[in-house]
Amino acid sequence: MRRLLIRWLVLAVAIALAVKVVPGVHLHSGIGPLLGVALVFGVINLVIGTVVRVVSLPIRILTIGLFSIVINAALLELTARADTVLTLDNVGAAVLASIVISLVSTVLSAATSVLS
Repeated sequence: MRRLLIRWLVLAVAIALAVKVVPGVHLHSGIGPLLGVALVFGVINLVIGTVVRVVSLPIRILTIGLFSIVINAALLELTARADTVLTLDNVGAAVLASIVISLVSTVLSAATSVLS
């Protein structure tokens, strides 16, 4: 349970950083809704993302994993459509935000696993 909460907070921090760094990504409220967006993104990533990643395995192999960026951007777009607190201006913002979220969450997850 503790590990799940840490991952949720890591994802929230990654989304917050993407909102600050990437132009075209907007969060329309404070910390509470940010945690809600992180929860929605996590659930969409778990349910839909898992299926999409399995189905798209051949193309991800052919593109040496770069297609994963497109998948993550699409999942972020789904999150923005499911939760009105997060808005994305265009596809480019979704792609850049998905890269930032992936990098930040990877680094923070590694750091928290070392500390645990």
